[in-house]
Amino acid sequence: MSFVFAASSRSNPWLMSDDFAISRSERERQDIVNTILQKCPFPGTAADHTKKIRWTKGITELVYAEMEESFFMSPCPEDTELVNEVFLKYAPETLKVRIRVPKSDLKIMVDSSPIDRDDDSDQRFEEAFSSSSLSADAKASKSKLNAVYTIPQSGATWKDYAAWLTTTQCQDDRDQIELGTRDCNNNDTLYDELCAFMNDLGFRHYMERVELAHGSLFGEVHHSTITFSYLEKKVGENRYFPCPDDNNNIDTDDAETGGVCVSILIHLKKPSEDTMRVAKTNAAFLAHLKKMMEESKKLNRDTCGYYKILKKENENGDADYDSEEEEDDEPPPLMYSNDTVHVLWLPLEYPNEHKRCFGHFLRGEGESRSIQKRLEKGNTDTGNITISIFESELAYMKKRGRTLREKFATALSLTEASTYGYMSYAHDNEFPEELAKCVSTLATFWRTNLLKMTDDELGIGDGSAVPEGALSPSREALYTILHNSAKRFEEMSDYGVPIKFNWKPGKSRKRKS
Repeated sequence: MSFVFAASSRSNPWLMSDDFAISRSERERQDIVNTILQKCPFPGTAADHTKKIRWTKGITELVYAEMEESFFMSPCPEDTELVNEVFLKYAPETLKVRIRVPKSDLKIMVDSSPIDRDDDSDQRFEEAFSSSSLSADAKASKSKLNAVYTIPQSGATWKDYAAWLTTTQCQDDRDQIELGTRDCNNNDTLYDELCAFMNDLGFRHYMERVELAHGSLFGEVHHSTITFSYLEKKVGENRYFPCPDDNNNIDTDDAETGGVCVSILIHLKKPSEDTMRVAKTNAAFLAHLKKMMEESKKLNRDTCGYYKILKKENENGDADYDSEEEEDDEPPPLMYSNDTVHVLWLPLEYPNEHKRCFGHFLRGEGESRSIQKRLEKGNTDTGNITISIFESELAYMKKRGRTLREKFATALSLTEASTYGYMSYAHDNEFPEELAKCVSTLATFWRTNLLKMTDDELGIGDGSAVPEGALSPSREALYTILHNSAKRFEEMSDYGVPIKFNWKPGKSRKRKS
């Protein structure tokens, strides 16, 4: 049987909830939030560290009491979600992020040689910190050096700045050294902004661990090889506090920043020679892809708007790292080349559709709070409702009136979302036959509809000529994703009904005369 909800949102046709249920859920949630904030009001943008930490603990206690009283079925948001919303609401539009390193780690930067850094690091440093300061016509850089430092008329260089940091900032008992600041919008992604600052400085590959300088109450986030401790995604969601200058003065009347800032502590580690060699090679490879995107834009082509990089399969047909490695071992750095990776070019419709589909499939974004709560439980009911979302997404994928590229973007996003992570929904549900049917429907759509189309029709071509009968590199990359997804689905067959993802298109036959 199929159990997609009969009513669905007219404004967002991929949702199971109807507009009335969504509106009612939002009202109920807001009423609870208002009640909690009346009992524990936010102390204000310029409140100090102690007051904001005390307020955060108060919110956590009230949220837990609300959830416990409702047997954890209340539409009340999680404490971290509510705290982040409030911090973002009261954050100044522009926030200064102060970036520091431990004094002991500064020596790693000062002792670095050009070979330990990117080839153009000195040029980037000068462009980021000199032109914006010395030329009135130059576009202002978001990255700034330590406010106490005076840039010489001849321009800023890392060598001079490193000498200044060592001679003026390391002479007292302070254990953290401020490298500079980054001017951010409160909705900017903190990870991207920190990487941009360290890239301007020439030390992007030295980042090992990042944390709030003041600490916080919540957990860790892992991004690539960098651990982000206690940080939220958006700049304005992070704990901002009054920002003293070198004389310990706080200007709370500052109209632009409200006298508050986010203070970040970055721990450093000198990269190995292999890491830097790979980083330099990969930077050149990515620069070439960026150039292709720019050229495509100049030609007004609606492809090459986005790309994915996938590791090519090894001799065993496995695109992942060697399974014989210890789980705790870091995978070896992958050097990008046409021999080691696939590049899948994607249409302009893909990025937003990917974000929408992942949010809906994994977290129920946009649905009523009751559906989101079922997804949060992590039990058999979670598996059941996830299969319902799977069916809803399939219906939206095939919906009449959508363009071919929109349908392609949904199909690829759904394939990726449904095979993401542990896939617990696939082996903990009461409807294994329905799940197998969903997977079969998705595979059939790939096989009989999408993969019959040309690269240009799907939006995955890069404009290069492809010999007749051959696959383009971009289509090879797409086939790699589908091949790996089929293996993941079939692994779930051990838990119940066999699941087959038969996506491969059949060979075209010549018609008999």
